[in-house]
Amino acid sequence: MERLTRRLHDAESALARFGEILAIEAPTDVERDAAIKRFEFTFEAVWKAAQRYLAVMEQVEAGSPGAVIRACREVGIGDEDAAEARLQAAQDRNLTSHMYREEVAAATFARLPEHRDTLAAWFADIAARVRQRP
Repeated sequence: MERLTRRLHDAESALARFGEILAIEAPTDVERDAAIKRFEFTFEAVWKAAQRYLAVMEQVEAGSPGAVIRACREVGIGDEDAAEARLQAAQDRNLTSHMYREEVAAATFARLPEHRDTLAAWFADIAARVRQRP
C-alpha cells in the first residue's frame, strides 16, 4: 500500500506541474517543448499509479500502458470514451518521447489541455477508489 500511496503522490505532483505550464499564455517554443515533456512525465506517473492500484486493490497485473488502460476500463474506472482518450494520450506520449518532429510537437501541444483533463480524471477516479477502501 505504501508504494501505491507514493505513486498517487507522484501523479498528483506531476499533474500540478503540468497544469502550471499549460497556464502560460502565448508560450515560446521552449515553453511548448517543456509542456510536452511535462505531459510525458505526467502520463508516466498516472499510468504507473493506475498500474499499482490495479495490482494492490484489484489483484490485476498489467505490464504496459495499453494493458493498464484496458484493465482500468474492465474494473469500471472510466467508460469507453475515457479509455479512448487515455489511449490517445498514450499514443501522443509515444510519439513525442521517441523522436522530435516539429509537426508532431505542434499537433501534440494542441491536444495537451485535453490530455491534462483526461489524466486528471483518471487520477481522480483512482484516488477516490483508494479513499473508499478500508
